[in-house]
Amino acid sequence: ECIGAAQIPEKSCDVAILANVLFQNKSHANMIQEAARLVRDGGRVVVVDWKQTGGAFGPPQDIRVAPETVQKIAKDSNLEFLELFDVGDFHYAAVFKK
Repeated sequence: ECIGAAQIPEKSCDVAILANVLFQNKSHANMIQEAARLVRDGGRVVVVDWKQTGGAFGPPQDIRVAPETVQKIAKDSNLEFLELFDVGDFHYAAVFKK
């Protein structure tokens, strides 16, 4: 939740994956910024989270994070949007380049 909290050196990862965690936290921007901090220049940040559509599975709809919100936060964190795609019936994936 806090930028710099991960005990991993800055720019030391090729890829950072945030999978099914954004809905659990109110600091979406901090989580994406921390992932961006860990990734080397040219590396990727991948966000996999719950689609906005309903279903019997997953968290309540009101705490799910829309892909458009993720894209805006990533852009504000100096990440370049690469692609958005479905991951099965219940999830989406958004891929960004640092």
